[in-house]
Amino acid sequence: MKVQKMLEELFIKTRKIYLENTNLMYTKEPNTGNLRETFFVNQLDNYYKNKPSLNDNGIFASNVGDFYCEEKSTFEIGGFLY
Repeated sequence: MKVQKMLEELFIKTRKIYLENTNLMYTKEPNTGNLRETFFVNQLDNYYKNKPSLNDNGIFASNVGDFYCEEKSTFEIGGFLY
């Protein structure tokens, strides 16, 4: 019971989940912004996996933009097509 409560709290507090394979998002009509953010995260994740010296300075969620990288860069990924 305690584990189930922890999982429920985790999913309630989680704002976004990024899949590793963006093709899985097409089982339903994907949100364009989430699709772009997922692609961005996956590309940087691959970059940081190949650069062991940067493991501690990777990509994080940001309060200002979408992502905060290497403790110096903030990225805002657009989500609307006009």
